[in-house]
Amino acid sequence: VFGKGNTAFWIVFSVIHIVATLLLSTQLYYMGRWKLDSGILRRILHVLYTDCVRQCSGPMYVDRMVLLVMGNIIN
Repeated sequence: VFGKGNTAFWIVFSVIHIVATLLLSTQLYYMGRWKLDSGILRRILHVLYTDCVRQCSGPMYVDRMVLLVMGNIIN
C-alpha cells in the first residue's frame, strides 16, 4: 500500500469509502426506513429532485443532519 505505483488502489479505495459513507449517512438520517438494495440510487435521486429542485426545502430532521454533516466532515 505504501509503495510506488499504488494510485489505482487509492482511487478505488476512495470511491468505495465515499459511496459507503453516503449510503450509511442516508441510512442513519432516515433511521433505517430506507432499504439498501439495487433501487437506492433511484430513490436518492428522486428525493434530491423533489426536495432540492422542486421545493428547495430544508431537512426535516435538522439535529440529525447537523450530526451527520459533522461526522462526515471529520471523516
